[in-house]
Amino acid sequence: MPPRLAVRDIAFFERPVTFARPFRFGAVVINATPQMFARVEVEIEGKGKAVGATAEFLAAKWFDKRPHLSPQETITELRRSLLIARELYLAQAGFETAFGLHAACIGAQIQVCAKEDIPPLAAAYGPAEIDKAILDALLRATGQNFFDGMAANIAGLDARLSRDLGDEDISRFLAGRKRLDRVAIRHTVGMDDTVEGEGGVADRRENAGGALFQAQAQWRSRA
Repeated sequence: MPPRLAVRDIAFFERPVTFARPFRFGAVVINATPQMFARVEVEIEGKGKAVGATAEFLAAKWFDKRPHLSPQETITELRRSLLIARELYLAQAGFETAFGLHAACIGAQIQVCAKEDIPPLAAAYGPAEIDKAILDALLRATGQNFFDGMAANIAGLDARLSRDLGDEDISRFLAGRKRLDRVAIRHTVGMDDTVEGEGGVADRRENAGGALFQAQAQWRSRA
């Protein structure tokens, strides 16, 4: 059985991040953005308290590209998504699996955000960051790495939000995953970035040896 937990505290922190080069996607150019840190304290049933954390950019116009909104307004949406999710997660009584907690909150999260004109993708930002920090706390408390923990379904994933699947389908899929010896890292390329040549994103002196680049829906591979 996956461990059950209750969330006791959720805190958010930010720091400014300046990019090494401007990043353009669509009509937006970003030179800097805040980075959000989430710290979650949970009580694991029968095991005591544990702390987990995660971090993510508050990326302007990434989750909500509606043209009438300014970049700063879309960042404000993400902050609001986080605060709404915090209230919902802390309001849950009793112990539940990590996924059970997500399932109990996500519907209300989408509804509350919709009333504030926050679309579903931006609305899901708050729960996603809290869920990542909760999973980090679980893995730390049980001494497991991410791969082994998820293969054992430490989060308690089930089919309650996936009507085309059964619980056994999910457990069997997770248990059947094989660890990869190597993972290819994709570098997202801004629309104004130079790819080839000295100082370009494909210059191995600039990118620590990256060879796969993505701009919009197009892929480029460089051996």
